[in-house]
Amino acid sequence: MEHANRIRESKNYSWIALATVSIGTFMSSLDGSIVNIALPTISSRLHIDIVNTEWIVLGYLLATTVFLPIFGKLADIIGRKLIYNLGFVIFSVGSLFCAFAGSFIWLVISRVVQAIGASMIVANGLAIITDAFPFKKRGVALGIMGTVVASGSSMGPPLGGFLVQHFGWSSIFLINVPIGVVGTVIAFINLRRDKKVADSKQFDFPGAALFVVSISALVLALMKGADFGWSSVKTIGLFLVFLLGFALFIVLQLRVKNPLIYLGLFKNRMFLVGNLSGFIAFASAISLTYLMPFYLERIYLLPPSFSGLVMLSIPISMSIMAPISGWICDWIGTRWPATLGLFLGALAIFLISFLQKDSSLIGIIARLTLAGAGMGIFMAPNNNSVMSSAPKSKLGVASGILSVVRNLGWIMGMAFIAVLISIRQPVYDAILGSDSPDTLLRIMAEIFRITSVTLFIASVISSLRGKHKHVG
Repeated sequence: MEHANRIRESKNYSWIALATVSIGTFMSSLDGSIVNIALPTISSRLHIDIVNTEWIVLGYLLATTVFLPIFGKLADIIGRKLIYNLGFVIFSVGSLFCAFAGSFIWLVISRVVQAIGASMIVANGLAIITDAFPFKKRGVALGIMGTVVASGSSMGPPLGGFLVQHFGWSSIFLINVPIGVVGTVIAFINLRRDKKVADSKQFDFPGAALFVVSISALVLALMKGADFGWSSVKTIGLFLVFLLGFALFIVLQLRVKNPLIYLGLFKNRMFLVGNLSGFIAFASAISLTYLMPFYLERIYLLPPSFSGLVMLSIPISMSIMAPISGWICDWIGTRWPATLGLFLGALAIFLISFLQKDSSLIGIIARLTLAGAGMGIFMAPNNNSVMSSAPKSKLGVASGILSVVRNLGWIMGMAFIAVLISIRQPVYDAILGSDSPDTLLRIMAEIFRITSVTLFIASVISSLRGKHKHVG
C-alpha cells in the first residue's frame, strides 16, 4: 500500500497514468479490429448464417455507442478510477463469456457485456489523461494515445488470423482475459482517486433512457437501412423513433438541473468545432479502410495477406505522426496542426480516387501513408482542443461525447457508402456489364472524391476553432 501511495504521489505520475491507461486503450482497440477476421470461422462453428453474423459486430458497436456518455457522466459523479477499473473487470468477464459461448444468442449477449466494459474504459481514458497532464504537455500525451489506438487496431487482423488458425476462434477472446486482469491490478495500484468530480451526485435516468432509445434507433436505421430498404416502413420508423426520442432528450437536457449531457459544453467554440470536424473526419476516413481492401484484392489482384500488409501503411504512419503532432500543438496550439492533418487527408484521398488497375504499388503505399499521416496529425490536437475546453468536473462527459461522435461518424460513413453503391452500381452495370471490375473502380473513385471534398470542408471548419483558451 505504501508503494502504491509513492507511485500516485510521484512527480512522474502523469506518465505513469498514461502508461496505465494505454493498457485499456490498447485492449479495446485490439478487440475492435480482431473480431472481423474470425467471423467466417465463428459462422461455421456456431452454424450462423452470414446475415446474422453481423450482429456479433453490430451488438458491440451499438452497446458501446449508447453507453459511452452514460459511463462518462457516472465517472464524473462517483469517480473515474472506480468506473475505469470496473470496466476492466466487466470487459474481461465478457471476453471469457464470449470464448465459451456455445450459441449465437449467448455470443451476442457476451459481446454486449464486453461493450459495456469497453465503454467504461474508453469513456474515461481521455478524461484521466487530460486530468493528469498539465495543459502544455497534454498534446504529446494524447498523441501517444493516438499511437496506442493505431497500434491496437493494426495488430488486430494479423494477430486474429494467427490465433484463429492455430488456436481456434475462442482464443481471440481469451487473449483479453490476462491483459484485463493485469490491467485491473495496475490501474488499481497506479491511478489516483479523483480529487474533483461533478458538482451534483444526481444521475439523469430519464435522459439516459431517451439517449439509449434514440441513438439505438439511429444506429440500427443506418446499419440495417440497406438490408431493410431505405424507404421501408422499418427504416423510416427507426428514423422517426430517433427524431422524436432525440428531440425529447434535448428538451429534457435543457430543463433538468443535472443533465446527462451538459449542452452548455457546445457553447464553447473549441468543443463544438472539434466534435464537428471530428465527426466529418471519421465519417470520411471510413471509406478508405472499408473500400481499399476491395480495390487491392479484386482490382489490383493482391492476395489477402499482402493486401493486409499494404493497408498497414495507414496505422503505421498514424502511429508515427500522432505524437509528433501532439508535441507541435503543445508549442503552437491545436488549430493549425488539426487543420493541416485534415487537409493532408483530403489530398491523399483525392489522389487515391485516381488509382487504376495498373497503378504502381509504391504509388498506392505512398497515398495510403499520406492519408494515415494526415489522420495522425489531426487526432491529437483535435482531442486536445475538445478535452481541454471542458471543465474538470465534466471531463468524463466530454470524453464520452467525443467517443460517441467518432462511432457515429463511422456508422454514418458506412451508411453513405451503402447508399451510393446501391444507387450507382445499377447505372454502371448497365453501361459496363454486370460483375465488371471497372464498376467497382468507378464507384470507388466517386466515393473517394466526395469524401475528399467533405474532408476539405472539415479542414475549413477546423480552422474556425480559433485560439485555444484552456478551461481549468
